[in-house]
Order: sequence, then structure tokens, then C-alpha cells
Amino acid sequence: MPSLISNSQKVYLTGALNDHFDSFKRNIIVYKEPKKTVTNINTANVLPGYENSSNISNITYTIVSGTYPAQITYLNQQKGRTLEETKAFLEDDRLRIKVKQDCKNYINQGKTENITVDGNAYNLRSSDAEANYLGLKFYTYILEKTK
Repeated sequence: MPSLISNSQKVYLTGALNDHFDSFKRNIIVYKEPKKTVTNINTANVLPGYENSSNISNITYTIVSGTYPAQITYLNQQKGRTLEETKAFLEDDRLRIKVKQDCKNYINQGKTENITVDGNAYNLRSSDAEANYLGLKFYTYILEKTK
């Protein structure tokens, strides 16, 4: 079946959408569950069920995060309605982020602790919703400010 849009028009339109994303993108930081490293454990004279703090000498946590571009839309002006693309009911302190495939993969891989947007921490309130524009894919999430 023939397409109403030629290949050259698709290239032009998807290029314009990419330019729009690049023009209005800002960086977000996605924090994953930190890595716990335990070193110098002395297991001599340890009774099961009784922890002696002198037996564990070092526990360190390593921050795991990634910085990605996203388009950010604050939703507080749209309170009290359901956002169709993610089926999430909007309340105060919520926002929508639109990201590309690499960020979507990072968010969905493992546990995401929170996402920092404009210096504020937010929790995920929805799964990703895919928007496919002539083969160019973006993914939308709803975030809620941490309390």
C-alpha cells in the first residue's frame, strides 16, 4: 500500500522533530540503586544471628547514575485530569519527561531510585509510553516530586 508521505518527506519531518527535541532538551540525572561494596570482613568468632560491629570494617556505597537529555513539561497547570498517553492521573508536583531510546533503556534496566530534574528529585509514577513519529521513537514518563 502506498504511503501518503514520501521517504524524502519522512527524512525532513523526522529531522525537524529531532531538531525540536534538541532545541528544548535539558539534562536529567537518573539515579539507580547504589552498588554496595563490603571489604575487610573478619568472620572469626562470629555467632550466627549476632552482629558484632567490629567484624565488619568497611561498607561503601557507589553512586550509579546517568545523565540524559529530556524534554520536560511541568503538569501542575493541568491538575485533575488523566493524561491519555500514560493513563496517569495528574496531581500537584508532577511532570512529564520525553526521552530517547538510550534513556528509556537505562531507566527500565534495574531499579531506578529517583530522577533529578532542575535540581529536584522525582520518583517514577508511570511506565514508559512510546510515541512513534514516522519511525522516530520517543518515550514519555510521568514523575512525581519526592516528599
